[in-house]
Amino acid sequence: MPLTINQFANGDVVTADSVRTRLNQMEKFINGGIAASDLQSASAWVDSDLIVRPEFYGSPAPRMLGVTADVHHRTTGNPLQDSVVFYEDISNDYLVVPGLAASFHVPATASLSVLSCFFTYEIGAEAAAPSTIAESVEAAKFRLFVDGTARAPTQRSVYANNDGDALSRKQHAICYHHSSTLSPGVHSVSIRMKVLGDSTTTGRTFKKIYVKARNLIINLQYL
Repeated sequence: MPLTINQFANGDVVTADSVRTRLNQMEKFINGGIAASDLQSASAWVDSDLIVRPEFYGSPAPRMLGVTADVHHRTTGNPLQDSVVFYEDISNDYLVVPGLAASFHVPATASLSVLSCFFTYEIGAEAAAPSTIAESVEAAKFRLFVDGTARAPTQRSVYANNDGDALSRKQHAICYHHSSTLSPGVHSVSIRMKVLGDSTTTGRTFKKIYVKARNLIINLQYL
């Protein structure tokens, strides 16, 4: 039989129990309480060609492709052996951090939202004097790139460790919504890092910058 839920009237006291009761009624009706007589005839209702199930894919490009949205995701664990290590002399440009990048095809105009988090620190620096102030010298910068263009508001920093002993460890999170829509075609999203040369403190040299526990979620909402 069709579901009938008592409506709240003017002056009724709305309690947690009264709301919970109505929610339970709806759940029971949806999860097994619907009878054939509650639906219209098959010829006038929903045909199977209008029902599209989501598709799930694993490695090498994990993603969920739905009807109104796609989700691409990447994750790398926290163990040391899964870390990405950057050295000071590797490059003067922004380099893609492995595990924090994805290329994908957009079949229709879509809005883009990105969520990423990762753990990073510099280790092995040599200090010229024990008076070095913690987090006073930047070792590297991170930025989110969309289709090869940096998004300035997403900049994050990792600092040199203090006197080669106390580490400046950072858990960074980036939450970004693209200001313009993506057109149909192939696009890319990546977190990139640029190692900064140490020209501010004589006698100090950056050694290694670690990036661990890397996670990236890309949501495409079709308009």
